[in-house]
Amino acid sequence: MLMINKNVELKASFEWIKASFNIFREAPLQFIVLAIFSTLIGIMPLFGSFMSPIFTAKFASVAAKIEANNTVQFSSIFDDLFVNKAIMSLGFINFCVGAAVFIAQYLIEGKLGGATLLAAKTPFLILLFFIPVLLIQMAMWLAPIICLYDPTIKLWDAMLLSFKTSLYNVATLFLYGLLVVAFTILSVLPLGLGLLVWLPVTNITTYFIYKNMFVTQTSLG
Repeated sequence: MLMINKNVELKASFEWIKASFNIFREAPLQFIVLAIFSTLIGIMPLFGSFMSPIFTAKFASVAAKIEANNTVQFSSIFDDLFVNKAIMSLGFINFCVGAAVFIAQYLIEGKLGGATLLAAKTPFLILLFFIPVLLIQMAMWLAPIICLYDPTIKLWDAMLLSFKTSLYNVATLFLYGLLVVAFTILSVLPLGLGLLVWLPVTNITTYFIYKNMFVTQTSLG
């Protein structure tokens, strides 16, 4: 059973990025291709929501194999995407959340006479719309890797663990979020070429966040 690490230090946010970059250097082409596909699919309405947990688990799986000094063949990076039923169920939940957000946004904008939610400048509506989505994403974030670690864990238990560990370590995660924004801006500056490195590294960090957020875990490699 995973035990939540309630006291992850602020400096861990820097260590996640450093460790992820070191892993990226071991198989850059594999991670770049995986990141490109996950990004392109991620921008697709609804289908991107379904695939998000699946790609989260895939990045973690590849990172863990490399960390364990196992070779990851280029031809195998897309293997086993749809094997884990629990992760696919998370994808379906994410799909439903995405559909609900789309419908809610459509209904709200209809009542606002076609104006977008942000253009309406109504703090209550904005909070009412985004806070539930944020809370759900906190529950979904690490759940795919938790399910990958323990295939027998119940889906809701994995989501609850993800949600709780996010709450306990909100300060560290907030700093991590600021670093992600800063590095994303910097990576865009050189004609966007920095994204070829930063996007894979960002995806890999979720694996190291998982490892740091829980006291005990079994290697995924």
